[in-house]
Amino acid sequence: MLHHEFIKAAEDAEAARTSAERQRLDQMAAAHEEREKALTRERAALRRGRFSLTAATGLLACVVFGATAVYNKDLLWEQYHWRAVMRPSVLTASREKEIAAKPGADFAECSNGCPRMIVAPTDKFTMGSPDNQGWPKDEGPQREVKNRHVVRGRQNRGYIC
Repeated sequence: MLHHEFIKAAEDAEAARTSAERQRLDQMAAAHEEREKALTRERAALRRGRFSLTAATGLLACVVFGATAVYNKDLLWEQYHWRAVMRPSVLTASREKEIAAKPGADFAECSNGCPRMIVAPTDKFTMGSPDNQGWPKDEGPQREVKNRHVVRGRQNRGYIC
């Protein structure tokens, strides 16, 4: 009987040791699972942080772009008007020379958005102020000036400006 008791005691000791090892393995598995959950939460928080940072950077870029556009709205409008409206309809150089050769010709450099122009005839005129009027010296002396073909803008009222 002693032998049976010895075997039973050995089996009980082995079961206790196996049970203790199983408990330690279960504790280690639970700790590992908790670490994995914590890492998952941390990664999710990092993703949210990166998304927030990206969104804030994009918003800042939009604000800077918008402020720049508002500040330069006149220049942007001029560029748009030139590229979209006027540029496709600009006269060729040969056509412009042909029109400019005829004094009194009325034309526009482009068909959309350009002011009307008139070719002034070749003539002479007196420039400057006479000395007896008391004008500043930089307006005199009077001299005769001969102009060649000059193109001037025409206002809506129909006279040369």
